[in-house]
Order: sequence, then C-alpha cells, then structure tokens
Amino acid sequence: ALAHRSYSFASAEPGRRALFVWGDAAVRPPLLTRVRTRFSQWAENRSYFNCFFFDQHRKRQCCQAINQRRPEALIGYAGNLAELAAFCRSQPGLLTWRTPHIITAAEGLQTGQRELIEEFLGDRVFMSYGSREFMSIGMESARDGGYHLADDNLLVEVVDDHGRPVPDGRTGQIAVTDLHNTANPFVRYLVGDLGSMAADDARGSHGLPFRRLLTVRGRNHEFVYTPNGEKLTLLYFVHQLKEFPWVEGFQIVQRTLQHIVVRVRCEKLLSTRRKRALETQLRPKLSSARIDIEQVDELTRRPNGKIALLISELEVLPSLNVVSARECA
Repeated sequence: ALAHRSYSFASAEPGRRALFVWGDAAVRPPLLTRVRTRFSQWAENRSYFNCFFFDQHRKRQCCQAINQRRPEALIGYAGNLAELAAFCRSQPGLLTWRTPHIITAAEGLQTGQRELIEEFLGDRVFMSYGSREFMSIGMESARDGGYHLADDNLLVEVVDDHGRPVPDGRTGQIAVTDLHNTANPFVRYLVGDLGSMAADDARGSHGLPFRRLLTVRGRNHEFVYTPNGEKLTLLYFVHQLKEFPWVEGFQIVQRTLQHIVVRVRCEKLLSTRRKRALETQLRPKLSSARIDIEQVDELTRRPNGKIALLISELEVLPSLNVVSARECA
C-alpha cells in the first residue's frame, strides 16, 4: 500500500497502464502463486519485462513491448533504463512511444542519466528511494524536490557518526526505525546511505503531512583505497566525473592499492585527450596510483541485476583514514 501511494506521487498509481522493466524470480514459483500474481498484475493494469538478461536483443524486445503496451508509466531499475535510453539513441525510430512518467528504482542515477532517459524514453523521471529491509522509504513527487517520506510507517533520521541528529540541510547518515516489522523491528538502523533532510516547514506544495529527504547521496560503505593512507567514498568519483557531460556511466575497479581502473560508457570513441582529462581530474586524491581509463559498452552487474559502481579485488582491506564527502567535494 505504501509503494502504491508513493507511485501516485509520480502519477503511476495502480490502474494506470504501466510497464515494469524489472527482474524475474530466480526460482519458478508454485502454480497458485503464479496465478495470484498474474491476477494482481491484471487488476492493477501492470505488465512486466524481465531485464535480468539485457543484451542488445532484449533491449530491442523491450522497445517493442513499450510500443505495443503504450504505458502511461514506465518503472524500472535505474541502470537498465539508462542503458535502454542509450540503446534508443543508437537506434533512431525504434521506440515510437514516449512514456509520460518514468520511475527509477533499486539504485541511484549517475550524472547525466536522468537527462538521457528524459530525452530518449519519456517526459519526466522520478526517483524512488527504498531498501530491501524497509521497501518504500521515500518518493519524488511531480512538484517538489527531494523524497516524500513514509512517515506513517517509518521514522527516518539523518545523523552524524555518533548517532546525533544533524541540522536540516546538512549531510549525514540515514537511519531508519521500523516498528511495524513483526519479524524483527529495526531501531535507528543505518541503511548505508548519506542524505540530508528538509526543514519541517518545507513539506512541499502537495500539502502532504510527510517530511522530505532533500538528497540521497549513495552508499557510504563503499570505498576506494589509495596508496597514501586514505580511503575515498564513491562520491569523490561522482563529483569529479560530473564535470564531463559525455560520461554516461562509470564503474571503478580497484585491482590493487596501486592500480585503479575507471570504466566509462560514452557515445563516441574515448579519445586519448579525454582519457588524459579524466586522469588529471582524478589524480589529486589518488596520489601515485596507476589510473587506467577504459571505454566499455556495458558495465558489470551484480547477480541481482544492479550495476556495481565499485568492484574491489583487494583481498584484505587496510585500516586507513576516511576522506569525508565534504572533502571529496
């Protein structure tokens, strides 16, 4: 019910014709479960396209499904929708239907991906925020910036490293309390994301009685380790690579403390000049590490279908100093 309400903020409530670019069950469910699921999807006017295997052929099939279904709302993994938008750009005329409302889920959008999706897939992108532990936590709305929180189900706080609430607008760790989980209540559970909260008097123009998260800035437990005794949050790479509008997606691979590989997705051939510009931008915090810039067509995904922003091949993680998001900026 909370997810349905959250989707209604982006005009994608049950009943609107919707297509989910989503994963499928790893194990085939029992017949009765499949029948119930099919009936629920029919009643809610929703259909699903399995994107766990999303090669060029499957992307073409997904475009055909969108043209045939003509959905009012398109909901999918953020990385898959960005890939689909890039594919549509390379295949002019293949996608003939523009979806009015697009909702991204399961992962954040990298720099430029929202614009890419809105140019080649639909009219407007809305980001949802949730987790496997709590499901729906917040949702962007059609009018307001940030995420309307499910305050009637969860208590969401932004705290510092000592668990103390930080002032509105300041970045901290997102902590969630859930007392409605009958299997295992959660109290001030750190989900591993960074964010900032809007002031209580800025709840939004919808008149909803829900607070808003202004920002969600990604995982804080994924670090790149440098040779000179620091560990960088992935925000460092987000802040640096956003300066290059032709970067459509990236992935960091840490081979060793002395060797970092930056995989880049972009439309045109990655020239030597652009590689050198990327290396120069990243060099100040990576000290003496070797930086290799590689252009790829696809970014590696985890078994659950999400793009892994960081692939670490370090067998033993050193105990080093943390570089904060503010320092990275």
